[in-house]
Amino acid sequence: MKAGKNTEFIRRKEGKMPRIKSYLDFSGVEYISTAGAVIIASEYQKVKEITGKIPPAVNLDLWSKEAFDTLFGIGFFEAVGLASDGSHHVYQSSNSKILKVISVGRRDDIKLPLIGRYISELYEFIHPGTSVPKEVVRETLTSISEGITNTLHHAYDDPDADYSPEEKIWITASADRSDGSLTIVLLDHGRGIPVTYPKLELKEIVTLAVERLTKNSGGVGKDAAYIAAAMRYGRSQTMEPQRGKGLPQMRSLIRRLNHGGSMTVRSNAGWWHRPERGPIRMGNWPESLEGTLIEWTIRLPRELV
Repeated sequence: MKAGKNTEFIRRKEGKMPRIKSYLDFSGVEYISTAGAVIIASEYQKVKEITGKIPPAVNLDLWSKEAFDTLFGIGFFEAVGLASDGSHHVYQSSNSKILKVISVGRRDDIKLPLIGRYISELYEFIHPGTSVPKEVVRETLTSISEGITNTLHHAYDDPDADYSPEEKIWITASADRSDGSLTIVLLDHGRGIPVTYPKLELKEIVTLAVERLTKNSGGVGKDAAYIAAAMRYGRSQTMEPQRGKGLPQMRSLIRRLNHGGSMTVRSNAGWWHRPERGPIRMGNWPESLEGTLIEWTIRLPRELV
C-alpha cells in the first residue's frame, strides 16, 4: 500500500457531518486468536506508517468481550494510536496473561532480554509457586532468539525491495492458567520461507526432501514443502549445527514434553501444522500471507514443575 490522494479514511466537508469513507467493523467477530490479533495490529501499524493516518475502527461498544480483550491485551489500541501507551506491558485477567506486541528490528538487540523476562514471567504465571525447569525456559528463549535472528537476516534480504514498515518482526505471547499453556506468536512481512529457503546453500538431503513432497500431482505444493524442510533441517545458510535451529528447536521442545503443545507455521501460501496429538499436516492456501506467521504453543505437564 502506498500513500496517495485516496488515503483519507474520513471525509470532511464544511457544514456537513464527517463521513467514514472506509472502515473495519469487528462487532460481528466473537473470537480472535492471539495470532489473528497480531496480524490485525501489524496491518494497522503498516497503514499508519505508510499513510500517516489510522484506519477507523467502529462500533467498539458492540465488539465481543473476548475479541476486545485479546486486542486490548496485545496493545492493539496503543499500537495504532487509539489509546495512550500505558506503563504495563503485560495484561492480566483471572486466568490469562497477554504480552503486548513488541516489534524488533535489526538494531533492537536490547529488546531480547526484555522479551526473555516477560516469557519467564508468563511461565511463572501458569504454575504459580513452582519452578519451571531452567532448561525449558532456556530452550524457549533460545528458539525465539534464533527465530528473530534468522527472520531479520533472511526475510528482508532483498536490497531492491521496498519493505514497509521498516524491517521488523512482531512478537507477542499469552499464558493460559486454565490449561497450563504458553502461546508465542512471531510475525514478519518479509519474503517468506518458500522464497528465502531455496536460496540457501542447502544440503542435498534437503533438496531431496522437497522433491519427494512435491513430485506428483498429489503433493502438498512447493510453499508447504519448503516450510516442512525448514522445520526439520533449520535454515542456516552455513548449515552449521548450532545455527538456524530456531524452528526445529521449537518442534523438538514439544516432542520432549511428551507432545505437550502444538505448532503452526504459515508462510506465503504454504502452511504446516503439528497438532498436540496426531500426524503433522501441511498444504497450501489459495492466497498468500506475504510473510511468515509462527504460532507455538507449549503445554507444561504438572510433573515437570
